[in-house]
Amino acid sequence: MKDLRSILSGMPLGYPGAIAVLAIAFLVFPIVTINLDDGAEALNSPPSTQFETISADLLVNRIDATTEAIFDAFNRDERHTYLGFFMDDAVILINGAPLVSGICDIEKMYLRSPPHLSYDPIGLTDQRIARCGELIIETGLAEFRSRFTSDGSVFNDSRQYLTIWKDSGKGLLKVKALAWNALANPAELERSNAPIAFDRPIAEEKIRAATRMHIEKLEKDMHEAVAAMEFEKGAAYYAENTTSILPNHTPIYGRERLLAYLNALAPHEIATSIERYTVRIEGNEDLAIVTNLFRWTFEPSEAEVPVTVQGKGIHIWERGRSGVWRILYDLPNASEKSG
Repeated sequence: MKDLRSILSGMPLGYPGAIAVLAIAFLVFPIVTINLDDGAEALNSPPSTQFETISADLLVNRIDATTEAIFDAFNRDERHTYLGFFMDDAVILINGAPLVSGICDIEKMYLRSPPHLSYDPIGLTDQRIARCGELIIETGLAEFRSRFTSDGSVFNDSRQYLTIWKDSGKGLLKVKALAWNALANPAELERSNAPIAFDRPIAEEKIRAATRMHIEKLEKDMHEAVAAMEFEKGAAYYAENTTSILPNHTPIYGRERLLAYLNALAPHEIATSIERYTVRIEGNEDLAIVTNLFRWTFEPSEAEVPVTVQGKGIHIWERGRSGVWRILYDLPNASEKSG
């Protein structure tokens, strides 16, 4: 398994053999061009009607301060301080690497890191922050700047990311989930969109077993619909202002743009079979975080035999005012390099 520092460095994890076969939660796929301006309204709109727009200043300051402290601990090789910024059950989803689950996995990867790896301050744009009780969901575009020697050149890596922070009290934020994919067009980072923030009240009741079973069925039905090329049915499981962060793409804001993306795919770019294992479903009766493992099988026209890709993904579901659950955020990626 690739160590955490190497993964964070953004060194190419590339797997050229499979890059053209996955979509939505099926992951290695062609880049279907969609004009980002078409999604400007969804980008600036609340994730759902249950969120209200609030001032971003306080949340941005807290996130920026915590992020700076994390990188500072990393650069100083302060292992215990660094690990203290992650929840014990934190997950990390990196394209081209297996799922990292739990603080022990994170520590193992940290200990295998290159000795001179360090980071310069990262650049951010399109930062969207949604506060949901004690959880803070952050998405955006980022340019990571890493060095592999103390006086070495800077390696720039453009990403689209999803971070779930847990407010642990006393102003302390910890990472609950961290996931990212490569950004198709690094020029998108040249925009200087101001951060925007949203807030919604959240039920205190822990998620019930019956709700877990219901969401598990929704996951199954949604994936089956997309695999059957029933795109309108599949897209209906997503919120109107959903955010989809797909590998080697730019974020797709809004259900209509997601549907347009799916409709532009060719038949061989959709998985012919999907094996899915739910690692966990957690949250409450208003918001649920689902982590999945996948095995997708594709039959690309140029391949003599079917192509199988291991993958993983994270969904954040919200229960709407009517009681219907829909996906607010979706980030899938592959768990392996392909030869």
